[in-house]
Amino acid sequence: NAIVNEVTFAQDAGGGSSVVGQFVATSSGLGFGKESREVAFTNGQRHISQLAQALRLAEHHQEAAQRLFMLAVQHNFIQGRRTQHVIAACLYTVCRREKTPHLLIDFSDVLQTNVYLLGSCFLKFTRLLSLALPIIDPSLYIHRFASKLEFGDKTHLVSMCALRLVQRAPSLGGVESLVSEPRYTSHKPMTPEQRAAIGIPDGFIRLSVGLEDADDLIADLEQALAAARSSDA
Repeated sequence: NAIVNEVTFAQDAGGGSSVVGQFVATSSGLGFGKESREVAFTNGQRHISQLAQALRLAEHHQEAAQRLFMLAVQHNFIQGRRTQHVIAACLYTVCRREKTPHLLIDFSDVLQTNVYLLGSCFLKFTRLLSLALPIIDPSLYIHRFASKLEFGDKTHLVSMCALRLVQRAPSLGGVESLVSEPRYTSHKPMTPEQRAAIGIPDGFIRLSVGLEDADDLIADLEQALAAARSSDA
């Protein structure tokens, strides 16, 4: 069919009719046009504001998340993904940067969606933008949870005691994979002899697997091990 400005019908020699076609601009492409991006960003701003209010996040958190969402739109990260997953990834990234006492499960509860889907979207988003985020500090959550356990006038005392204990504990981590050396983290208070007796010699490495794609994780590990071997050579 010919390319025209609108759908039309043409009559052939035998008296039959056929659809001629519809005009498709050569500049439209398969991605988002300028107008579509603007609509997506406007909708994202609205959803970010709603989610931030539900989680009692400040205005500057919303503004930071909106800037990240704009990057997501520009990189076509929103294509094929639910908007609420992307805005959750943007807001959770801000929470991690600002060290607010919010967990990914908080976003899951508000949005009523699977926390593992949110975690997967968050990891892919941070990988896309090559974002380096601080490891979760468990002390951020002490006061939050102590206030819910009805300790009464002893809440502050319990919180301060928990803070002293958590300083000696390993990180709670997050949805990312973590590599740590137990002699410097979980088993630091033990002597080398005590660690060796339970099968944790010096140089022992602990890997906590997160929600990354398995092939990507294996490739990263192989690259790291290869670099370690070449440096020892």
